[in-house]
Amino acid sequence: MSSGLSWPEPHCEPVGPVSYSEWARIRTCNLRAAFARDAGTKHWLRGTTWSAVGNARHHLAEEVQAGRATGLPPPSSAWVRARMDALLSGERDRLVQEWAPALVPPVHQWPDTVYVKARLARDLGTGGGSGWPDPKLPAQGADDENSAGPAAKDAGHPSLGPGETLVELWVEDVPRQLRGRLDRLENRHGRLAVIDLKSGIGSTPSDPVTRFRDQMLFYAGLVQAAYGEWPELELQPMTGPSVPVTYSPTEAKAMRRAVADDRDAFNAAVAAHALVNASTPSLRACSWCPFQVVCPALSSNWEKVTPERQEAPVKGFSLAAGIVQTVRHTPDTTDVVIAQDRDLSTPAGEVSVTRLPAELSVRSGDALAVAGAEVSGGSGVLRARWDTRIRVEHLP
Repeated sequence: MSSGLSWPEPHCEPVGPVSYSEWARIRTCNLRAAFARDAGTKHWLRGTTWSAVGNARHHLAEEVQAGRATGLPPPSSAWVRARMDALLSGERDRLVQEWAPALVPPVHQWPDTVYVKARLARDLGTGGGSGWPDPKLPAQGADDENSAGPAAKDAGHPSLGPGETLVELWVEDVPRQLRGRLDRLENRHGRLAVIDLKSGIGSTPSDPVTRFRDQMLFYAGLVQAAYGEWPELELQPMTGPSVPVTYSPTEAKAMRRAVADDRDAFNAAVAAHALVNASTPSLRACSWCPFQVVCPALSSNWEKVTPERQEAPVKGFSLAAGIVQTVRHTPDTTDVVIAQDRDLSTPAGEVSVTRLPAELSVRSGDALAVAGAEVSGGSGVLRARWDTRIRVEHLP
């Protein structure tokens, strides 16, 4: 693409111990996994309001369960609401840092937050709340599965007696170089059980067992490697009864081999500098990918990915790129016109991109790439959202 932008292949180190989330990226697209590991591009992997609400729900449920496991009575509904507000505030602070200079919407504008707080207050806030910590304390940032957690640093896993529960437990299968963080590991009087909290169960039409089966099999293999037995598996929605996941050890062993094969193939592509040539962009692989704005395979294979122009763009999939012709700043937004030399989400020619952040540093002559904007007001107009990804290169 001769848009003035550079579209280099990502550079990263080979994968060593791999988490489920990293394996999910590898099997979806090697380039996506490489971009997430490349120090120069991994910042495009950012949170959303949906993930922020899920993180806060998850954190709150773990706090309540851990507190009750230590003998605290159930908290009050008022405490649950206040604690959720504090957690959401902390999540928004992280989004503000990740998305600057974009203006992240205030929490009260996020979808479903009122409903989520009401459900959590009803289901978790069933007591008087005495003895619980100040709910206004900010949340601590959670460890990412891609960072080295306690188990990754020390593979000596804590023992678990009958009736005991471990929360947020890092587990590593050292010989196979697999690792992950379990929401809960319980010893049900001689039988281990992995419980994974899911905020999406109940709000999605897909079967949760099918949707999360691979992840749970991955965790089963970790526990077997660390504790010597195959555990029971359960999905636990934030509200409602748990959902058992039945499986056979043969399935889990096959998954472990598949993970090893995928990791070996990824590392071979990294060593051969063949990530771009070996990639196969598609609507399925590229939709909602956070790296659309930097991906050389997508930009050079756009016609193959979208062989026929649609009346409306696919949600979660858009791209504009070109040289900035004009810039208009207002107190609230920045609007630009770019010269786009080929068909992308809009036809080649002059493309207007509106509602960019007011504080965006961009000038005429710069190269600009925009992913995640919406076609609006005509085929040559794109309207940015707060979470539109924007890449600016200041050309000489």
